[in-house]
Amino acid sequence: MPPGYADDFGARGEWDTLTLHDRICEELRRRMMSGSLPPGTRIPEARLASELNVSRGTMREALRQLRRERLISWEPRRSPHVRRMTVSEIEDIYEVRELLEGGALRILAGLRPRDRARAVATLRESYADLQAAAGESVAARIDAELRFHQAICTQAGNELLLELWQDLRPVIQLMLHCVPEPVMQALSVEDHLELIDAIEEGDPAEAVNLIAAQFSGGPALLSTYASAHPGARGPRAPRTHPAAVQRT
Repeated sequence: MPPGYADDFGARGEWDTLTLHDRICEELRRRMMSGSLPPGTRIPEARLASELNVSRGTMREALRQLRRERLISWEPRRSPHVRRMTVSEIEDIYEVRELLEGGALRILAGLRPRDRARAVATLRESYADLQAAAGESVAARIDAELRFHQAICTQAGNELLLELWQDLRPVIQLMLHCVPEPVMQALSVEDHLELIDAIEEGDPAEAVNLIAAQFSGGPALLSTYASAHPGARGPRAPRTHPAAVQRT
């Protein structure tokens, strides 16, 4: 690998156990999230393989993984591109998130008091991390937001639910990194406490209603994404329970 590339990976101990394929995938994800490979950008497969000092086969396998994660589009006989999501796709993602996280919250709020208290303690720790990250940077805040929501799914104890949420995580993260920074910075993190309080009080209905409210009613955030990415389509006709991007 070129100078600096291996050093960058070696600076983080958790990467020591990753395979070369994993490291290439992680580097490409990092470039997408940082904006150096923004939505719609053609991915220069040969140049990147040379730059990262890996074979074309290794690079292609990494790109196939990113296609499975829905981070890139790669049609036959065409170069791969970073995906440009449409507003409809964003709405679909948040509808699924509402179903998954609403189900997790229902489970948590219905736990026995002792188990519920343990889950609440874990979520309060995650919320403290989120508060700290919100004061650092948008990138740190997005990572902490996703860790908080993943913690909800983890604490529910349903492995399939967690796996489905984790499958969505890469594309959620890419989408959030495309939202203009001032919009992300303006979003409060305090409504996460309402979710924790509803769990602590053992009120499944309130917890589910809260997550639905947080995920529904954000046309302003959807419009910022659409204006930043002209290829995105406008909102589709409202459904009985519309799901738009209001919270992360």
